[in-house]
Amino acid sequence: MHITDLINNIAPDTQQRVEKAKNTYNRLIRDAIRFESRLSLNPGRGDSITDEMGIKIPIRLEAGYPDCLRDFFVPEEFRIAALLSEIRPQLVQVRDSSSVVGQFLADYQQEPTLEYFVGGSICHAEREAEQLLKLLDVYDLVRELLNTRQDILGLYRPTHQSLHRMNHPHWYNDEYRTTLDAGEVIIYWSVIGIIAPRLGVSIEALTCVVLAHELAHAYTQAGFDIDGQNWPLESFFGSDVYLIEGLAQYYTERLAEKLDSRIPGLQHAYKQLLEKQTGPYRHHTFWIDDLKASPEQIRHAMLKVRRPDSIPVQEFEHHLKH
Repeated sequence: MHITDLINNIAPDTQQRVEKAKNTYNRLIRDAIRFESRLSLNPGRGDSITDEMGIKIPIRLEAGYPDCLRDFFVPEEFRIAALLSEIRPQLVQVRDSSSVVGQFLADYQQEPTLEYFVGGSICHAEREAEQLLKLLDVYDLVRELLNTRQDILGLYRPTHQSLHRMNHPHWYNDEYRTTLDAGEVIIYWSVIGIIAPRLGVSIEALTCVVLAHELAHAYTQAGFDIDGQNWPLESFFGSDVYLIEGLAQYYTERLAEKLDSRIPGLQHAYKQLLEKQTGPYRHHTFWIDDLKASPEQIRHAMLKVRRPDSIPVQEFEHHLKH
């Protein structure tokens, strides 16, 4: 079963729900990232650069899937497991609640109205749900999709204009380099439609997690510090993936906690997704749990490494420790 077969089975209103969530929460998420990172998309350096010349980070929704999933197939022996995984949260609810219902009916079996239901199919739902869960537990579709260790739900990439600047640096005045050194955010709404129900989270909440992650990439790279400097595009994309994804995940976690009361289900969606992620997408937990880094230490270390070099994560962590 190819990934396109999975896409064909997503909720028909997925695109509209992703679009609405993006439009509703885009500004809120941007403001929160700017507050947490103290980085702005407006360079604000004197009279030569106006507000209108600040960096714009466009957000585009794309159908389909990223190139890294082009060859993704579910082995035939796991096809049923992959399909059943869409209703895993509901099966867990049936399994966990049917015993309560069965016991309730048993306690009131003398009631004529309830007598018919005692020993009926509803009392066996726990066993049947458990059997279906065993069928799907042999294959974790979400984990397999995320094993590509790339941003499959969305991505931050250079714009055509910034790529042109990178390929022809002598054509551009250095004064305006930073205003061109930016990317765009892509959101793959079809992949969100595959993964959200399998995590037991809403499409809207997962969309906001993806949006926060990709905008965190944008701000850590293109955002200006107090001196009007940002992270050169070549250096950003050439740096250690554990550093780049670690920073994005760190700020996503901060936002999930701060905005949970304003974006329903945001923190739950972030935690459910994180549980399935590996490698660079979990490395920020080392900074938090092992190094006990504070938000200001993270920000200070990030500013130290935003320069025209390919930065290893070890250098960033050296700044966290000293």
